[in-house]
Amino acid sequence: MDLEYLVLSIAKGVEEDFNKFYNETKNGAFAFALALTGDRQVARDAAAESYRRVSSEAKVFDTGMSAKMWHLEILRNLCMNGLADGEIAKQAAQKRRENLSILLTNGLFETAEDRGKIIAARLGAGLSRRDAAKLLWYNTASCSGEYTRGIREAADLSGYKGEDLKPASEIETMLREDFESATPDFLELAKGGRETMFSNINSAVLLAGESEGALPGESREDRQKRIAEKTLASKRRKVITIVIILAAVAVAAAVGLTIFFSGMQRSLIEEPDATPVPEPQYRTVADVTVYGDNIYYSNYADDGCLYVYDLKTGKSSKISDAKPRDFSKFSGSICYFRDSSKGEIAKLDAKTNTVEYTGITGAIPCIYGDDVYISTRNGVSVLSGGEVKEIFNDSTGTAFRCDMAVINGVVVFSSAPSAGLYRMTPTALDEYYVEQSLPDYVINDFYVSGTYIVFDDGTGNLFVIDVESGKLLPRIGAKILSGAITTDGDVIYFYGKTSDGPKGVYSITIENAAESKEPSLVLSLEDQKYDLSDIYVSGDVTVLYYSNGEKTGAYNELQVINRGESPVTVFKNTN
Repeated sequence: MDLEYLVLSIAKGVEEDFNKFYNETKNGAFAFALALTGDRQVARDAAAESYRRVSSEAKVFDTGMSAKMWHLEILRNLCMNGLADGEIAKQAAQKRRENLSILLTNGLFETAEDRGKIIAARLGAGLSRRDAAKLLWYNTASCSGEYTRGIREAADLSGYKGEDLKPASEIETMLREDFESATPDFLELAKGGRETMFSNINSAVLLAGESEGALPGESREDRQKRIAEKTLASKRRKVITIVIILAAVAVAAAVGLTIFFSGMQRSLIEEPDATPVPEPQYRTVADVTVYGDNIYYSNYADDGCLYVYDLKTGKSSKISDAKPRDFSKFSGSICYFRDSSKGEIAKLDAKTNTVEYTGITGAIPCIYGDDVYISTRNGVSVLSGGEVKEIFNDSTGTAFRCDMAVINGVVVFSSAPSAGLYRMTPTALDEYYVEQSLPDYVINDFYVSGTYIVFDDGTGNLFVIDVESGKLLPRIGAKILSGAITTDGDVIYFYGKTSDGPKGVYSITIENAAESKEPSLVLSLEDQKYDLSDIYVSGDVTVLYYSNGEKTGAYNELQVINRGESPVTVFKNTN
C-alpha cells in the first residue's frame, strides 16, 4: 500500500483513502502513542488527533517524504506537547492499561530508558532501525542496541527465561500480535465529531523535551514559569526576540504595527484560510545543479538517487543512494541539499564526488559566506561554525514548506499556501526584523537574480520584484505553462507561450522585463509530447526535464544541451 499516494488523495478529500490510511497505520500509531503517554485513553485521543492533523495538513505534504514518518512525527509532537499540559499530564498519570498483555506491559513500561518507545516504533509502527532512531533522536547503532536489550529485558520480566526461554524472534512475533489486539477502533473519533484531549495541542513544534513535561495537575502557566527558570539557570537556550512588521501595502515600504514576542509564543505566519493549493503531482521536478563540466541530478530512472553526468565524456555515474532535493548554490566546490528519503541535509563535495550528512532535519539549504541557512519544521536555523542555531520560530510549522534564499545577508522565504514573501534582517542583540511583503500573492517557488526575485502567481503570470526598492516590475508578457523557471545571471528562463509564439523555452533580461519588452524564444517545444517540468541554466549548459506528472505510467526524461549542441538524453524513465 503506497501511503504517500493515499495522503495525496486525502488532500483531495477522498474519504475512502483516509480510511485506508487509518487501517494501514492505526496499530502503529496507537502503539507509539501508548509508549509515549503511558495511558490507553490518552493514547487513543492522541492517535485520533494525529489523523485529524493528517487530514488538515495533507495539502502541504511533500511527496518526497515518508508518509509513515510524517504521520508519526505529528503524533510524537502531539504526545510530547500534550504532556506539557497539566490536565493531559494528570490524565496520563492514571496509567490505565487494561487489556494489555503482561509481555506488552513489561515491554513498553518496565524496560529501561527509552526501550519501550523504541520497541513501539520498531515493532508496533514497523519502522526501520534508521527511521526509529531518527524519530526518537537516537544514534542508529545505539537505537539498535537498545532495541535488542529491550526485547530481552521484556522477555525476562515476563518470565521467559531458564527452561521457558524463547528466541528473540518469537518474542517479537508475540509483541506484534499483542500490539494488534490492544489497538481499539477509534476511526470515528479520528474523523471528527467531539473534541479530543489534544484538539488544541500544537503538532508542529516541540515546546519542550519529554523530561520537561507538566507535573500532574500543574497549570500551563506554572509549568512555563518552571521551565523558564530552569532554562535561564542552565543557560541551555537563549530566547530570541523577533520584531515583526506587517506590511500595510503590497511591495510598498513596510509600515504598521510592530510586535515584540518571544520565539515560542506567537507565529509570524497565519494558517491560510481557503487558499487554493496547486494539485500535487508526481516527480515533476528533477533537482539539478552544475559544477564545472559535471551535472549533478536526481535520477528517477534509479529511484531518484544522486548521479553525476560528465559533459566531457558524456557518461553518467552514481554517487550516492541519497535522493537530492533543493540543491543550494555552490560555495567553492561545496553545495548542500536535502535527502528527500531521510529529510536530512547533506553536503556534496564536487571535487571528490562525496556526500556527507549533517544530521540536521530540514530543507532548502542556502549558503551565504561560511554559514548555511536551513528551513526546518520549526522555522529557520543557521549552521555556523559547526553549530546549529534557531533564528526564527514559526509555531504553525508552515515555514517548513517555504522556498528560501539569502540575498545580501537577508533571509527571504515564502510559505505557501500562506500568502506573501518574508524577509529577515539580523539586528543587534540577537533580534531579527521580519517583514511581510506581497500579501496579495501566494508564492510557492521563487528565483533570485542579484537583488531581484522572480515568481509566478499560480495562474500563469510571471513577475519580478526589486528586493531593495520593493518595486514590482511590470508583468512579463508571456504565460508560463509549468513551474519550469530559472535564472542565470540577469537572465530569466521559463517554459511558456507568448500571444503569437509557440510553446517553448523563453528568456528575458531583468532590464528588458523592467521596460516591458517581449521575451525571446530560445527553444521551440511545440512538438514536444510532454510538458517541460523543470529547467536549469548555467552558462553554456541547459538542462531540460520533462514529466507527465503521473504516478502510474510515469514519464520522466532529463536532457542536456551543451554550448548549442543537440540535446542529449541523460536518463529516461517510462515506468
